[in-house]
Amino acid sequence: MSLHAKWNTLRDEIAGVYLERDAQVHGIILAVLASQHVLLLGLPGTAKSAVIKTLVRRLTKCRYFEKQLTKFSGPEEVFGPTSVVALQQDIYKRRVEGYMPEAEIVYIDECFKANSAILNSFLSIMAEREFKNGLEMLACPLVSMIGASNETPQDESLSAMYDRFMLKYVSTYVSDTNFATLMRMDTMIEAAEANPNKTVLDLDDLKASQAAVKAVKLSPAICDALSNLRAECRKEGFSASDRRWMASKRVLQACAFMEGRDEVNTDDLMIYKDILWDDMNRAAKCAAVVGGLVNPVLAKIQEHVDAIDILLKDFVARGGGENNAIEAWAKMKQHQEVLSGLEGGERGGKLKANIEARVRDALAATFKFKGR
Repeated sequence: MSLHAKWNTLRDEIAGVYLERDAQVHGIILAVLASQHVLLLGLPGTAKSAVIKTLVRRLTKCRYFEKQLTKFSGPEEVFGPTSVVALQQDIYKRRVEGYMPEAEIVYIDECFKANSAILNSFLSIMAEREFKNGLEMLACPLVSMIGASNETPQDESLSAMYDRFMLKYVSTYVSDTNFATLMRMDTMIEAAEANPNKTVLDLDDLKASQAAVKAVKLSPAICDALSNLRAECRKEGFSASDRRWMASKRVLQACAFMEGRDEVNTDDLMIYKDILWDDMNRAAKCAAVVGGLVNPVLAKIQEHVDAIDILLKDFVARGGGENNAIEAWAKMKQHQEVLSGLEGGERGGKLKANIEARVRDALAATFKFKGR
């Protein structure tokens, strides 16, 4: 199996058990491939931590560090304790082994509750991949920092850190449609993780994938399309710094890599719906603006695919036999009929083919027959 196919399979396996978290799972994988950072915003108890930890368990040989911050958290909890041996030699430095400066993947919960001593080091590690340890400047192997917070930061001093998160997602409670499935989700997750054939990638796979991402071409035509997107989104109040626009190039390349392509196309620009917003109350508006500018038909296809995905998980969890499952199946058919009349190019075709295959597989597993 090719590397991009492995990442897609990994994404589908995790998104398949965490309800209504497909976009977040996809975004975290893109961030890891692009060596960028991702922020999950939303209410407590929306599986932010669980999704991240499940993904990290599938990335073997990657050093991982996690910490939940409070306003009382000290730098030693994140960067390591002071070295007593060094102090005896009049040298101030930290023992960083097992802490953030040595990790490839970092997860910081309540990431904006950092004091200035922690915040300043965060900025250096996230941007330059460097940590000042006493008189030394250590090179950090950080691939991606995943932050989680219940709200966007209001303190101006946190704006620089907020800007370092390239991709942002809002996590909400599971919809009423999927609530019954939610109550069964723990057994679904246990079964998925106990599966000996589950998809796993290691650090070598990650490095090879990142090299392939870096090699993806970005044509002058795409740069022109980006220029137009920037200008039109700015009119709607969605803008970003030059630094963020330049850094977003690698995310576009990661999007193309995940599709098995060696060149970015215009459909990849849809990812800016997860890049350009700052206020989570305007995230849906940003998605509508970007979708309407990049590929309105593709945006409509994605909307119906997401609706089918929610209904399909409910259908499978109920075993296909309950009245609610039958109702979910009828609604799926309605969405499929609309999809059949939409043509969204290569990406749209893949989205439609993927959801159709999942529906067929669900029927085969539930009713023990092939086809519809």
